[in-house]
Amino acid sequence: MAQEALNNVILHARARLVRVRVSAPRKTLRLSIIDDGKGFDPVRAAAKPGAHLGLRGRPRNGGDAGGRLMVHSAPASGTTVLR
Repeated sequence: MAQEALNNVILHARARLVRVRVSAPRKTLRLSIIDDGKGFDPVRAAAKPGAHLGLRGRPRNGGDAGGRLMVHSAPASGTTVLR
């Protein structure tokens, strides 16, 4: 997930700053990737026919590792990916 999120930053976000944090409180992996890029409207992006959603297309539970994947974004507001 981290690799896909960072790839999206490189390809789409036009970000100047990306912050990646990884921690493991109480044996639970936490990941956050926050960029200051152009952002997007997740609802509108999901409604486009044939849209390539990358992280949004991943299982909502965070994949085989368990946990939850959350993507927050808005136009001109950057994007935050949390797991």
